[in-house]
Amino acid sequence: MVSSKAFLAQPLPAVPSRNLCDTALASRPETCMAHLGCGSSICRSACFAGLELAFSVPYLQRYKFADLIAELAGLDCWLEDLGLKSKQDRVHFAIDVLHQAENAFQRMRATGEPARAGNVDNYIFGICEALEIRDIYLAFRDEPKDKLAPILERALSGPHRPADETERNTDGRNIAFELALGAELKLRGADVTLAEPDLRVSTAGGTYLLACKRPAREQSIRAAIRSASQQLDENLQNSDQDVFGVMTISVSRILNPGTLFFGGHLERFGDRVQALLADHNRDSERAIMRHPSICAILFHAATPNNQGDGLFRMSYSVLSDCGRPSEAFRRFGLVLKPVYNIE
Repeated sequence: MVSSKAFLAQPLPAVPSRNLCDTALASRPETCMAHLGCGSSICRSACFAGLELAFSVPYLQRYKFADLIAELAGLDCWLEDLGLKSKQDRVHFAIDVLHQAENAFQRMRATGEPARAGNVDNYIFGICEALEIRDIYLAFRDEPKDKLAPILERALSGPHRPADETERNTDGRNIAFELALGAELKLRGADVTLAEPDLRVSTAGGTYLLACKRPAREQSIRAAIRSASQQLDENLQNSDQDVFGVMTISVSRILNPGTLFFGGHLERFGDRVQALLADHNRDSERAIMRHPSICAILFHAATPNNQGDGLFRMSYSVLSDCGRPSEAFRRFGLVLKPVYNIE
């Protein structure tokens, strides 16, 4: 089920612990699918919160493994058409995990015996990344080849498992964050293109440039915010008056280095994202002053989630005006409301 809820952000709560998860992955080479609460599908649980934007609506959707596999059937032809022929990359690893999960479910269904999920780290993160790949493929498969191929080639790089990321091999998932966020918005109806600085959202009231950063450590958030503002400043120079900038920061790796899954509810996950944003309010306030057309900062995080009734890819985004209210910020919130099925 995709659970998408957006609401007026309340005063940020005190979060006593930086530990993301209620439940950590135990050191188990194999885990029963039933124990993980997993069957034949993955659910998406998402939330969008906007400071000064008051709205609250749930949105649910379920993805069957078999349906995801069918939707990805044309992926290899698409990649080959782009000149990307390797099948040893992390994208194919995630899709292989998806096939293994579907086969295990069908065996469990036929025999009645508990099915094994294989290595639990591979299983949970592989399936969640397969869902991201599906989104990217469906959203951008018609993009011009010369623009998409070099971006996607970078996104395919990196270790198979997020837990194996180092400072030297993070580029693949850094780029994948940009693509996955853009795909989420595009598949929900936003007019998104892959353009400098990273993403461009076109609306009737103006164009919004998103500069995306994915810091590896909490200590790097300040530098990521500063880098995003610098990148936007460069792209906003000599731009039209109806072009605005949004600093976009993924805190996924900070909250979960690839060894944990979240066992709590979406709002508790959101508490952690909002607490990180609150910790960097001053950094955001300084960064937004770099250019008058920078109107917001967006903090985003995604992680596997299991509450005993199914595997989720949980994500949470919070948009802030960095203490500088503007008409551009208000309009961007109004643009996002129909994107997230909010009246």
